[in-house]
Amino acid sequence: MFKVGNKVVSSQYVNNYVVEVKATFPKSEGFAYVEMGGFAPGKDDELLKDLLKTLDELIGAYPHGRTDRDDYYHIPGYESWFAPGVFTDEDLDKMPLVQQMVMVDWLSDPNGQPGSRATFDSYNIYLYDENGEKWSVILEEGKMVKVHSSSLEEIGYEASTRKLTVVFTSKAVYEYDGVPKSVYDELMNSRSIGSYFSRNIRNTYAYKRIA
Repeated sequence: MFKVGNKVVSSQYVNNYVVEVKATFPKSEGFAYVEMGGFAPGKDDELLKDLLKTLDELIGAYPHGRTDRDDYYHIPGYESWFAPGVFTDEDLDKMPLVQQMVMVDWLSDPNGQPGSRATFDSYNIYLYDENGEKWSVILEEGKMVKVHSSSLEEIGYEASTRKLTVVFTSKAVYEYDGVPKSVYDELMNSRSIGSYFSRNIRNTYAYKRIA
């Protein structure tokens, strides 16, 4: 029998942004989270932006799934945030103190080959206020953007969750899951957004109607 005693642990973050990165594994079931924080609002914004840019690239690196032979060392920023072991102590000392404290060794697949890295899946951002209370943070990039297309009216995208929201000219709204940022970028830069959507997204990713 267990009895709940006094609270002995409280949040270590106060007035900080924290990024929670979700990982999956090529050969193992389930998932894990890596917590990276904290970034002081206003003071560490550029470092936070760099981490999020790196995460967007890492999440989109293997849109068709990562094998145990694939790694992330070719992605700019991976080593600076997720492979501190490649740096000498002298190199680390040259980095901003916050980055030194936040960077982590990326996870390995427990059932993979030695050194087989976990797969970057998604991330969420939270703000811990002055009382240590945790709040969700929504990136502005999720705003809907009007597009020129005979079949599509607006498109929105959240890189952290890889969710693509599409408003059709019929006013129906659909949400597509697991869309890599690279696919979103190609969609928005294509000569025919409607054609690209039909060929590469409509029947490729899981979706649901939300309006």
